[in-house]
This record gives sequence, structure tokens and C-alpha cells, in this order.
Amino acid sequence: MNIASIDIGTNTVLLLIVNFNPNRNDFVTILNEYRMPRIGRDLIAGKPITENSRNNLYNVLREYKHIIEQHNCQIILEILTSM
Repeated sequence: MNIASIDIGTNTVLLLIVNFNPNRNDFVTILNEYRMPRIGRDLIAGKPITENSRNNLYNVLREYKHIIEQHNCQIILEILTSM
């Protein structure tokens, strides 16, 4: 079973795709990608993320969606780290 994990951080968005083999109870990395949309750029405490930063993030997520579909991932985990 293929599993995708997306880690959205202040500057980077990471994609990890692994294959989980339940018979051996192990994971094998298939793909490890990262992009730097820098969504924290020009971030002001208490204010929303800028439109440009949101668009950069959306572009990365669309790309990752396509990659995840190509790898037939059955599980997708999304993790947001501190901004």
C-alpha cells in the first residue's frame, strides 16, 4: 500500500511517498520531494497569509496531488508545522 505524507511548513512543503508492506511491517521510500513556496514570507502576526504566498502554496499542492495520483496512494497524511 502506498502512503503519501505532506508536511507544510513556513518555507517548505515536503512530500514523502512510501510503500508499506504489512507482511513485513516495513516502509520503503518511493519518492521524497520538497518545494520552497516560502508561505511565511511577509507574514505579519495576526494577519492572513498573503495572496501571493497562498497561490504559491496552492501551486505546490496541485503538483503534489498529481504526483500522489500517479503513485496510487491509498492514504494521504497532511501535517502543518509551526509558522
